[in-house]
Amino acid sequence: MRQADAGNAIEMARKIPFVDQTKIILAGLSQGAITTATFKAANSNQKTVARIVEGWTCNAKWPEYKGINAGPKEAVLTLVAKYDPWFQNEWTKGNCGRFLSPVNGSISVVYDKGKLSYQHELLKGLTQITTSSNA
Repeated sequence: MRQADAGNAIEMARKIPFVDQTKIILAGLSQGAITTATFKAANSNQKTVARIVEGWTCNAKWPEYKGINAGPKEAVLTLVAKYDPWFQNEWTKGNCGRFLSPVNGSISVVYDKGKLSYQHELLKGLTQITTSSNA
């Protein structure tokens, strides 16, 4: 269901006049990150140029949740905290690095120090830290 929703959202976004067809990015947090990582475009109108996977390890004992299904030219940014409380089981520990293409600009970021290394919502945590350090 979530895969179909993502594909439909991308197709509907393409119909909005101000959307740049060459810069559509799929992003998701937590369960949305699983969908973002594993999404397979059903047609050319569902293709994206990049993905942002926040709060997911790309590791699971269920094959449909494992890995990255991005195309070879589709850059992927993955963000995960080493000590994220959601991913401390043996089958979910780790990060997405081994699933990323080494040639298309994809990056796996693992927060392993400080406050962010224990967060699930990393972009929110990063904003809070940045805001408080600028005050």
